[in-house]
Amino acid sequence: MRISSWRAARLPLLEAESDVTQTTCGAIEFTLRSTAPYVLHLHGTPGGYDQSLSLGDSFLAAGMGSISVSRPGYLSTSIDVGRTPAEQADAFAALLNTLNIKKVVVQGISGGGPCAIHFAARHPDRVSSLLLICAVSTAYPINIPAWNKVLMTPIGMRLGEWSLEKFPRLTIKQLIAGESTYSPTQLNKVTDSVLRDPAAAEFLTKLTQSSLPWEDRKPGFENDIEVIRSVENKPLPLESVQCPTLIVHGTADHDVPCFVATRAHARIENSELYTMDDAGYLLWIDPATAEMNRHQTNFVSAHA
Repeated sequence: MRISSWRAARLPLLEAESDVTQTTCGAIEFTLRSTAPYVLHLHGTPGGYDQSLSLGDSFLAAGMGSISVSRPGYLSTSIDVGRTPAEQADAFAALLNTLNIKKVVVQGISGGGPCAIHFAARHPDRVSSLLLICAVSTAYPINIPAWNKVLMTPIGMRLGEWSLEKFPRLTIKQLIAGESTYSPTQLNKVTDSVLRDPAAAEFLTKLTQSSLPWEDRKPGFENDIEVIRSVENKPLPLESVQCPTLIVHGTADHDVPCFVATRAHARIENSELYTMDDAGYLLWIDPATAEMNRHQTNFVSAHA
């Protein structure tokens, strides 16, 4: 199928599973599931509301609701809704106003971390607790390899999805290698573990799909990269976060190094650092994923 035809077929499916509502900051795409108390999921880079859907299942099972949003520049949320983390935080506070929801748990994943931190700092009365999962929270060197830039094109992303379907072991191994600091032996071991675990393999498939269609996520991705690079000169307001905060990170994370989490923990007064030994950036394919999810839901319940 041609890329243009494939995109035309895919977009209606994405639009059918979400709603778009007008707020005082602009139109925002979201999916609301179950009832209060709610977890507001701020997805990673790249992503969209669809990336957060499967990650909210553990909260739904624990009796909580979920609000999965597309951050500005992703899918049906225009980049004009907010380019800076502060603007995005205010936009999602406006979304809560529109939905008549007073308070939420905020979960920031990876590139959603800056927005989550600003939300907690700027709207403390709207946040019961903050979850930072492999999140960008302090400055670190960021470098996108040339080969990765090739993949971040409509054709490259489509080929990546096709490769995952046709050559699962090779593709999964390459995905894990790029996001971890594993030795060759560890890499083979983790790859084999994922292939034996249907839930982990399904997660990687959904994660790949949540980067597509690339054209409809590219503005958000490019803006996120600028935000991440700006953190060095414009530190995030970690000292202003007063709510209970859980910081979760893998010690073998290559994408967002673990020292980022350690520094955030030192700056957020009411925080807990939960590290996953030998886990890479893709925490949800680790054997300890279920325990991580339980720890998150227990933390949220304890600070409700």
